[in-house]
Amino acid sequence: MMNDLLWKNLDIGIIGAGRVGGNLAYWLSRKGWRIKTVFSKTTQSAEKVANAIPTGISDNLQNVFENCDVAFLTVNDSAIVPLLDRIQEFSKYKVKTLAHCSGLLPSSILGLAGLDFAKVSIHPHAPIPRLSTKRNPFADVLFGIEGDKFGEEFAIEIVSDLGGILHHIDPAQKVLYHASGVFGSNFVYVIASVAQELLRESGISEELSKKTAQIMISRALQNFIDFGLPDGMTGPVVRGDIDTVQAHISALKNTPFLKFYIEGCRIAAKVAGKEKIFAELFDSIINE
Repeated sequence: MMNDLLWKNLDIGIIGAGRVGGNLAYWLSRKGWRIKTVFSKTTQSAEKVANAIPTGISDNLQNVFENCDVAFLTVNDSAIVPLLDRIQEFSKYKVKTLAHCSGLLPSSILGLAGLDFAKVSIHPHAPIPRLSTKRNPFADVLFGIEGDKFGEEFAIEIVSDLGGILHHIDPAQKVLYHASGVFGSNFVYVIASVAQELLRESGISEELSKKTAQIMISRALQNFIDFGLPDGMTGPVVRGDIDTVQAHISALKNTPFLKFYIEGCRIAAKVAGKEKIFAELFDSIINE
C-alpha cells in the first residue's frame, strides 16, 4: 500500500461539478489531496468549485485524462456509460485509476472505457447538499466501496480523510443498498408533501402547514436518533388505537393517499409489534 504522502501526490481530475463532485473536490483539497482540474458540461458550476479550492478547470475531457493520475466520474448514473464510450476513444492518457460515485452501478462497468485502469466505486450513502465550504457533508456518512485491489486501497484513503464510515459493498447487493436511499432520503420529501397537503385541506394556511410539517418531521427524526426503533415511534398504530386508524381510513377514501396510508400503517404495525391488532382491518380493506 502506498504511504499517505504518495497518495496525495496523485493529480486528481473531477468530472462533474454537482453536489457530490463539488463537495468531494473541495473537502479532499482541504485534506491535502491535489485536485488538478474540474470538468463539467456547465462551465459556471466548474468555475464555482475551482474557485473555492482554488484549482483549474477544463473544457476538454481528453485533457483531463492526459494531465491527471485519477479521474472521478461524479455524474448522474445515466451519464456514466456515454461518458465511458467517449473515454474509450482516447489514444493518449495519463490516468491510471478510474472511480465513479454511483451507488447503483458496479465498478466493473468502468471496464467499458476499454483502457487499463484500476477501477473503484466510492458512494457516499447520504443526501449531499450544494457545495458546502463550512461543514463537511461526508463526516460520519456510510461509504459503499467496491473495486479491484488498488482501487479499494485508494478508496480506503479517500473515505478515511473525508471522515466517512467504510463498508465493502457486494456489487450484487448495490440495487437494494441504493433503494434504501430512496426510502431514507427521498421519501421524507414525499411524506412532507402529503402532510402539508392534508393540513391545507383541513383549513391550515400554507405558511403554517409548512412550518407544522417541518416540526413534525424534525421531531420524529430526533426521536429516531435518540431512541431508535420502535421506541422512538408515536401515533395510533403504536398505541394499538384501531378506532383512530379506521377514522383516518374513512377520511382518506377519496384521496390519492389511502393506499400509501394503509401500507405505511402495515409496516409501522410490524415494526411496533402490533400486526395482530390491525391485520383483519388492513386485509378487509385490501380485499374490498
